Amino acid sequence: MNHLTEKQEKFCQMVFKGATLQDAYMEAYPGSKAWTIGTVRKQASKQRKHPKVVKRIEDLRGKVAEEVIKEVGYDRAASFKKLCEMQDEAIKNGQMPSAIRAEELKGKLMGLYVEKSELEMTETKVAVVEFK
Repeated sequence: MNHLTEKQEKFCQMVFKGATLQDAYMEAYPGSKAWTIGTVRKQASKQRKHPKVVKRIEDLRGKVAEEVIKEVGYDRAASFKKLCEMQDEAIKNGQMPSAIRAEELKGKLMGLYVEKSELEMTETKVAVVEFK
């Protein structure tokens, strides 16, 4: 079974609702408010990686997605179909940039294209100056 403690469940609910890991942890574990921020962040990150916590947050997100799909009747297949229709119309009207964009979005929807970003860090040097 995938049983969580009350505190783990509260942490999952807070993260699911959009709280930062730090805020969710301090809300779920009130005693952590006396800790340093660094310790709270470390423990919150560790908690977020716990397999049962990962699964619970995925379950919460999945339930909401299912409810939205039921309510609006729109899912991945419907989105793909609509993009195909839009692409066909764009091609028929000679709007190649729109057709290409629809193709790109279809690929993203199917997981063929993954957004990648690059973070470049530069080294900062600090000089220590002694005054006499």
